[in-house]
Amino acid sequence: MLLAHLLLVNAFAAVPAMIPSEAPSFVVPGTTMTYTVDMNGNTKTMVVTLKQVTGDLVFDWSMGEGMEGSRTITEADRASARAQDNYFANGETGAHPGTSTVFLSSVQMDDIAKSGKTAATIDGREVVLKYKGTESMDIATGESSGIFYVWKLVGKGVSINVFGNPMFPAIMEQDVGFHVKIDRIN
Repeated sequence: MLLAHLLLVNAFAAVPAMIPSEAPSFVVPGTTMTYTVDMNGNTKTMVVTLKQVTGDLVFDWSMGEGMEGSRTITEADRASARAQDNYFANGETGAHPGTSTVFLSSVQMDDIAKSGKTAATIDGREVVLKYKGTESMDIATGESSGIFYVWKLVGKGVSINVFGNPMFPAIMEQDVGFHVKIDRIN
């Protein structure tokens, strides 16, 4: 009986618990997310400023030294994109059809919630991301800091921590050949 109980507990541990049905209160136009980006020892700060959070997701981004642009993740891509477009070009604006960036899509979040894994194309490589548990991250928010619970996803050569909220599945940390980690949300 104990063995059956342990198997049942382990089966449920393979998929994330509690899936919020609303976006967090800080998800409004004007919210900024500040990341540290480390590309082989070349460290930059990337600031993402949300411009539109319903329908198409629109955000401006800046990495200093004149590197800036605007991105749109269409409503269709927010729902179903499986490809991540992780490289930003200076002055680049608009949508990149079939892709998401900075966020996972709803279909990926649904896959993870149901089966503990999802398919992804990351920088042209097909990867299966597997849920490896929930972790906490201490992130600065305004004048203080907050604990954010993230889903740890791991695939071949890839690690992604994503905010476990299907209404705001922001990538909080990733290692996909370069390292990105969120420092602040205002």
